[in-house]
Amino acid sequence: MDRIEFIKQLRIALSGVVNHIVIEDNVRYYEDYIDMEMRKGKTEEQVLSELGNPRLIAKTIIETNKTAGSETEEYSENSTYENNAESRQSARGNSGVHVFGLPLWLVGVLTVILLFMLFTLVTTTLFALLPYLLPIILIFVVIRIIRRMME
Repeated sequence: MDRIEFIKQLRIALSGVVNHIVIEDNVRYYEDYIDMEMRKGKTEEQVLSELGNPRLIAKTIIETNKTAGSETEEYSENSTYENNAESRQSARGNSGVHVFGLPLWLVGVLTVILLFMLFTLVTTTLFALLPYLLPIILIFVVIRIIRRMME
């Protein structure tokens, strides 16, 4: 059996039993795993031999998926996708920034808008207080000049 046949059998064994996202995540995982092991110097035949029967792997995936699904009240394709995305992200070691599940680009846009609003608030407040602060500052300056002249 070669890699193509292994992946094909894995897909067939998972089809109709688990969500297509789960299938794609696992297929991608095993393709990456085979590539990684081959880069380490193993042959494709050795890697596939170590992995074993793709139908047994599929059975494990199905059982794991059922166990994970029984912990929640209702199966949700979206929640499965989010859980898999989080596990892939943590496996890469890249935590990133996700505020309330927002994409990173949206967090950046919101940050720029927030900073602009803060800058606007500060400058507006200063300009609103300037007519009151300016005479007070001028009085202090005049008093200081008069004190220096008297010394």
